[in-house]
Amino acid sequence: MHKALYVQNPNSLAIQQISLKKLEADEVLVRPLFCGICGSDLKLFKGDYHMSHRYPLIPGHEWVGRVVDKGANVAQFDIGDRVTGECSHYCGECVYCREIDKNLCVNIVKYGISRDGFFATAAVVHKRHLHSLSDVELPDLLCCLIEPTAVVIHGFERLLKAQFRKVLVLGAGPIGLLACLYLKKQIANTHVTIVDTNSKRLEIAEKFSADKTINCPLDRLSQKMGSDKFELIVESSGYKGVVEIIRQLVEEKGQVLLFTQNPEVSIPTDLIVGRMISFYGNVGGAGSFDAAIRLLERQKMTAAHLIDNIFELDHLPHVVDKEFGLLSQGGKSIVRISAV
Repeated sequence: MHKALYVQNPNSLAIQQISLKKLEADEVLVRPLFCGICGSDLKLFKGDYHMSHRYPLIPGHEWVGRVVDKGANVAQFDIGDRVTGECSHYCGECVYCREIDKNLCVNIVKYGISRDGFFATAAVVHKRHLHSLSDVELPDLLCCLIEPTAVVIHGFERLLKAQFRKVLVLGAGPIGLLACLYLKKQIANTHVTIVDTNSKRLEIAEKFSADKTINCPLDRLSQKMGSDKFELIVESSGYKGVVEIIRQLVEEKGQVLLFTQNPEVSIPTDLIVGRMISFYGNVGGAGSFDAAIRLLERQKMTAAHLIDNIFELDHLPHVVDKEFGLLSQGGKSIVRISAV
């Protein structure tokens, strides 16, 4: 029998035995080795997640594992291959999958959010959502950064303009830090300022080559920055007053990239029309995994600074119940699922 972390309801987590359905022809059985804890996982644990989801649920979508079995139609993966996979379970057949963006698939569900994920010793994945890591020179732990890095890259790929003199990143959680890494290592001559109240995260930002780190509550940021303006603002904080920061600190005809969704935030049209500010959002990383792998391979020594805590799967309910701050206040926490 296999085991998994189940979230029965918010604040109700337990390790349980699971059984798996019979593999279909296009499916792969994987043994997860490690799985990162995403901010969405923390919200699911506590009942604060606002997008489509379900309970009970096996969470987890930032994973690396090994193929242990496969269906009759799976030719591109072999038993023993190291793999990772996308969060988005898209159909591959609708008009959005074929012509627009797989992350907007009309039939989409999300591994670890609206269908069972990878905080489990075994999981079934459709072959179209897998990526081989057999020839990828990344340690297993860093492979857990591929999915969030793909989310960041997919967001930047949407922007109208790709070169920036000055960028402001709001929030130095893993997404904000990976955005800093992308900007400093992928785009030449970009000055990056990153803001948070967590000194530990700001120290990681400095290791990611941030040009300026600011330890300041976001409700005081506009006053602190004075007349300073930015071509691009990257929002990864979830701060409900972010519109006022944008109003004060973005240049005319600037851009805003949103990685958070907050139902309390509304974008006023005077920014879009009167000041010609362009707003972009991003909801997934499908289509950007290869770029994410290449970036992390080049920057693996730097990216390793993001890995913070490593927890055992069996201990996770206790950690969430008693030591939640360890998961929510540092870099990226990783769960060890199975022995290598």
